Amino acid sequence: MFFWKSVMVAERAAAMVALAALSAMVDSHAEHASVEPRYLLNMVCYNELTVLGDLDVDGKFSPAEWHEMFRRLDSKHKDWRISSEEFRLGCPNCDFVVFMHGGKKGKKPENTEIDGTTPRISVYQWQDIMQNADDNGDFLLDQEEMEAAGLEPFGKQS
Repeated sequence: MFFWKSVMVAERAAAMVALAALSAMVDSHAEHASVEPRYLLNMVCYNELTVLGDLDVDGKFSPAEWHEMFRRLDSKHKDWRISSEEFRLGCPNCDFVVFMHGGKKGKKPENTEIDGTTPRISVYQWQDIMQNADDNGDFLLDQEEMEAAGLEPFGKQS
């Protein structure tokens, strides 16, 4: 009888330690959630791209994260080109035509690729989109730069 009581006490103690650890993890995530600019109201395209590729959760896209987004969007054909179908699967609230033209601020991507049948965004054009949208030249694309480039359909530039 004594043995079973000590086992039950040990199990309860282990459960309490596990709950305390889980509670600390939840509290830690809750603290950071209010600080992180992860999801923004009326920035649906930015929010979708954040889910796709903001790996360090800082609200800015580095060239490596931008490339990871491309890789994830190129999901169906895996041909280093994003078709409108692939784009809409990954980012249904982003405007494919706007990305094809490099945004609405007039900087046309240098590496456009139109084969006469299906418009697609090549990996080079995808890199040009980021480079043209990065106004301050810090190699990080943030929400304000995306909005200024006209890549956000519900942004101020739309």
